[in-house]
Amino acid sequence: MSLYQLTIYRNLLHYSYANRIASIPVGNSQIWPLYAIKCFSHQSSSTNISPDEVKVGDEVLNQIIAPRENASNCSHEIVDACIDKICGLGHLAAAAQLLKSLCNEKISLNSSKAYDMVLLAASERGDTPLLCQVFKVAVVSCKSLSSASYMSFARAFTKTNDSSKLLECVKEIVEVTSQNCSVINRIIFAFSKCREIDKAFQIFNQMKCLSCTPDLYTYNIVLDMLGRAGRVNEILHLFVSMKDEGIAPDIVSYNTLINSLRKL
Repeated sequence: MSLYQLTIYRNLLHYSYANRIASIPVGNSQIWPLYAIKCFSHQSSSTNISPDEVKVGDEVLNQIIAPRENASNCSHEIVDACIDKICGLGHLAAAAQLLKSLCNEKISLNSSKAYDMVLLAASERGDTPLLCQVFKVAVVSCKSLSSASYMSFARAFTKTNDSSKLLECVKEIVEVTSQNCSVINRIIFAFSKCREIDKAFQIFNQMKCLSCTPDLYTYNIVLDMLGRAGRVNEILHLFVSMKDEGIAPDIVSYNTLINSLRKL
């Protein structure tokens, strides 16, 4: 055993719960991921976390954060390594719980890839409830999510024809972001990149019902999407509705319209 490993193990207290022994790091914020990985690696392949495990995880998090003078300095590399390991073990709900706890403690993960990893894993698994849960936490806690996270969100819903869950999730996202139009714009753009035109259009139509008024950028995204699909009649209708809504088309809007008409 190396000196580094010996130091780590000397900083561990042993805590027994549910007939298991889990190692809890105390007083050293740099080794807490070892606890999380050890704890969650003992779970079954299910993504569900028992109440006891959530409680213990929160207690450990409190022990980590309490001594810190500035919790926002939590190392992104450490968080990323921990989340990567937990996702690799298949415990996505456990990873989601850790991210939520970090968010609740106002620990910034703006430079972290943790949300990207969990959203990608949830998307690949097709776990849309977990995906929505993590995405809502992410848009609240991060200044700007990566394009990869938005693409993971969109791809998860390409595997189903049921749009009700998608629209419900979008509604919840609008609520937690205080009608932040830029977040919904990026979601629509991600769906357009996935060529999920109908779903993107459904989100666009839902915006008006959620007090999240489409802006010029929203219209340009949808115009471009329809133009690439050759749906000229819908472009013309949308162009007219822009003026009805008091949104003046810009050069991008007109270029999309002209290029679409040339294809006729």
